[in-house]
Amino acid sequence: MKVKTAFALTALAIAVFGLGAGSALAQNEQFIPRLVYRTGPYAPNGIPFADGYVDYVDMINTRDGGVGGVKMTYEESEPG
Repeated sequence: MKVKTAFALTALAIAVFGLGAGSALAQNEQFIPRLVYRTGPYAPNGIPFADGYVDYVDMINTRDGGVGGVKMTYEESEPG
């Protein structure tokens, strides 16, 4: 009897957590961190690259609606 109860509880847990995972996959955007160099010795090359990267991601989101219908969001991070 204990085996049947344990099996039923396990099946219930799988069903509950499995349904919650489906909603997590239904997002319409993907976060991408932007590691850029705007200060320090890499700034002369880092600033134009960072600006071009922003323009490219914005173009893909606007023109194509993202990658496969999933828009990209980003946040800039300066390690320097």
